[in-house]
Amino acid sequence: MLTGSMLGEVMKMLPLPAREALGEVRDYVSEHGHFPKLELVKRAPIGSAGAQAVNVLLGSLCAGELARMVNVWKGTLEGGTLRGCNVAVGEVRAGQVSGANTLIGTVSGGLVERVNVLVGDVRGGELRAVSVLIGDVYGGTVQCHLLIGDVHGGTVTTKHMLGEQRGGQTKAEHKL
Repeated sequence: MLTGSMLGEVMKMLPLPAREALGEVRDYVSEHGHFPKLELVKRAPIGSAGAQAVNVLLGSLCAGELARMVNVWKGTLEGGTLRGCNVAVGEVRAGQVSGANTLIGTVSGGLVERVNVLVGDVRGGELRAVSVLIGDVYGGTVQCHLLIGDVHGGTVTTKHMLGEQRGGQTKAEHKL
């Protein structure tokens, strides 16, 4: 049987977004004494009570709504918080995405942090600790490890960049 202390040891070996998602599970196990039972499908609005341990979450997350431990989310983030998500598909306009493995869609506002792969354009907002960004940057602040795309505006700090700088500010250690 997997215990909370075993989860702690496994967490040390995982990348940061996976650690955050597993941290949500660890907290649930310590509070309830068992692993969460996933709700198959939940539709927004989820209200201030939030949603936890959901396989598929559909719809927009508005201000004050919190979704944690979500396998797949499809919708628009308009001020809510999405934590510990495997795949997020949609537009981030405001709010926070934290600890997602894959985010597919446009970021035009809000805060996106600890994401393994972001596929889509960045038009505004703030991105922190993104491993791979595949798409163009038109505005906002981006911190990532690898950028595959062009920079048209905004501020980008990256270790590796495959693309061109057409505007904005870019600090890249290696341009490929």
